[in-house]
Amino acid sequence: MKCPTAFVALTLMLGAQSLLGADNVALRNGDWLSGTIATMQDGQLSMQTDYAGTIEIEWDQVSRLSLAAPLPVVLRDGSEREAREMPTSEIRLADVVAIAPVPAPPIRWRGRLDFGYTKTGGNRSTELGTLTAFAERDYDDVNTLSLLFDAAQGESDGEATANRARIQGKYDRAVDTNTYR
Repeated sequence: MKCPTAFVALTLMLGAQSLLGADNVALRNGDWLSGTIATMQDGQLSMQTDYAGTIEIEWDQVSRLSLAAPLPVVLRDGSEREAREMPTSEIRLADVVAIAPVPAPPIRWRGRLDFGYTKTGGNRSTELGTLTAFAERDYDDVNTLSLLFDAAQGESDGEATANRARIQGKYDRAVDTNTYR
C-alpha cells in the first residue's frame, strides 16, 4: 500500500513544481491554464503555452492570476504596480487595464529643409529664391502623414518671373503590411 501513496505524493509534487514555474490563469468557467503571460492590453490576455502556442483570452473571462514572477500592472486610475497575484485587496481585476504593456513605438518626424538663392548680373539682372520644407511622420506600420511647403520668388530686370507658394499634405494608410504605399 505504501507504493501507491508514494506515487501519488510524487505525482502531486511534480505537478505542483511545474505549476510553480509557470503563470496560472483561472477562468470563470473553472478551467485553469498554465504558461507564460506575455501581455494584457485592450481586453485581451496573451499567454504563451507549450501545448497550444500563444492563446488570447478575453480579460472578462479571467477570475484569478498567479504569476511566477512579478509583472507591471496598469490600473484604471493610471497608477502602476508590480503584482504576482490578482485579485488582491489592492488590485481588483475590473480595475486592471494592462499587464506588462507593450510600449508604443516612438513617433518620430523626419524631413528636410532646402533653401536656395541665386543672383546674376550681366545683360540681365536676375534674382531667384526658393524654399522647400518636407516632413513625414509614421504612426505605425500602416499610417504615414506627409507635409510639404514649397515657395519660389524671383525677378528679372524688375519683372516678376516666379511668385508661388504651395502647401501640400498627404495621409497614407496601407491596407495591410504587404501593400505598397
